[in-house]
Amino acid sequence: MITSNRPKLPVNILDKRVPKNPKYENVQATIDTGDSITKFLKRNEELRASSKQVAGEIFKRMKISTLVQLIIQVTEINTLDTPSNAEFDPTASQQTFSDRDRPQTQDSQISQATTRSTLQSVIRGVGEMDVYNSYQNRFSTTPATPKTPLSEQVNLEMDERPYLIVDLRDKDEFRANHIVSAHHYPAAMLSRCSNNESRELLIYKNQKGKIIILYDEDERIAPNAATIMVERGYNNVFLLSG
Repeated sequence: MITSNRPKLPVNILDKRVPKNPKYENVQATIDTGDSITKFLKRNEELRASSKQVAGEIFKRMKISTLVQLIIQVTEINTLDTPSNAEFDPTASQQTFSDRDRPQTQDSQISQATTRSTLQSVIRGVGEMDVYNSYQNRFSTTPATPKTPLSEQVNLEMDERPYLIVDLRDKDEFRANHIVSAHHYPAAMLSRCSNNESRELLIYKNQKGKIIILYDEDERIAPNAATIMVERGYNNVFLLSG
């Protein structure tokens, strides 16, 4: 029998790990001590789980960050494609400017200011294209969004956008607050009859390069509505989650 004469290092009792009992692993504390790392990690896990595909779901999900990036990209592209007012001015071609007439402004400063103002406007809810224009006034009962300088510059018809945001909440909740350019379509309309889709939904149904994004307050009615729409033949439906 071989024995070692090395002295054992003293073990600090505070360094010993208390064994976990799986029976009480899910027991939560009764006293709320405020924010902690445990609560932060738990919230992150819930958000990550809500944005993933759940077993049995026949529709796709989309994160809020993905929607924001889509709105910004579409706004920037259409802003570049939209001609300025100077191109429509009949007297603009007759005017000549010299270097002295040109203001002493760096092009880089102009570019940074334009990008910053566009991003801030999108975040505030006015930077996206003004989709509630003459189309909405003619065919939709949704209240129009107030026009802004940027929205007037990027003025597109609803059927020209690559996405349609659909608010499934009640009318009162929609009037209280909603995403700018969202189309109001209560989820209860889906249970009335098989052909009760709105004009906007029919325009975007299964169109190439276009998607329909559904959302509600806490994902209580949106998953069921998305399932019904997919069962009725919609293959471009996404649920906004996270």
